[in-house]
Order: sequence, then C-alpha cells, then structure tokens
Amino acid sequence: MKYPGFIIVLLMLTNCLNKPDCIITATNLVKIGFVNASNQPRSTQVDSIRVSGKEVLYYKGASVSTVNLPISPEVAEALFVFYYEQQQDTVRLQYKVEPQIISPDCGAYTIYKNLSVSETSFEFYQVVTSQLSTNATVNLQLRIE
Repeated sequence: MKYPGFIIVLLMLTNCLNKPDCIITATNLVKIGFVNASNQPRSTQVDSIRVSGKEVLYYKGASVSTVNLPISPEVAEALFVFYYEQQQDTVRLQYKVEPQIISPDCGAYTIYKNLSVSETSFEFYQVVTSQLSTNATVNLQLRIE
C-alpha cells in the first residue's frame, strides 16, 4: 500500500462527519431592544424590570439599550413590567415551547418560537425575530420617545 497514512486520516475525517452537530443556539432569554422614533437604539435609564414568576428585579439602576429577560418553559406566556425614567409599562408575551432532540448523543433541549405580543402599554412595538436564539440580535423592539 502506497499511502496508508492518508487512508487512515481520510477514514478518521469521514467518521467525524457522521457524528451530529451538538451546537445548540436555543435560549430562554428574550432580547428586547429600546428604540427611538427613528428606530435607532435608544439608551434608557431603567430603574428595574420585573419578570412574572421571578422574585429578583432585573437591570436595577442600569442605562441600557437592550435587555435579556428570561421566560419559563412551564408556561406559554410571560409578563414584563418596566420601571424606567419615571414611567411604568408592561409587555405580555406569548410563545410556543417545543422540546427538540438532535440525537441520542446530544440529548434534548427546548426551543421557544412563535413569539408574539398579546398585550402591552407601549405605544409601538415590533417583533423582529419570533424564535429565541443566541444568534438573534433582538427579538422585540419597544419604542420609547
């Protein structure tokens, strides 16, 4: 045999290609961006954000243009209460929770999709990406004027 090393390397590489890709980009964090009337990012002084079902207050005393807020796999909706710049606004989101299995080697994970706003006190909002992913820039935009 003239190229035994080459054949061994080729067999190893093809075996690696048969294994599933276990990179999971699903997340339970909703990425919310604050924008101005021109849909440009807007830095907002947040006093705190309350998430339904959680005792902790998020982003206390922070100046931010985006926030990442957790949602729960046990229910199909979340309520966020935003306290900012002497104002209080709410957003109620609905979503679909779906377990996924890539392969027995990778195990199971949960995806959150079909994100929608069922109720809000913000005058303008836009769902940008309806599936939660670590790759998404933003899922929801809220206009603050």
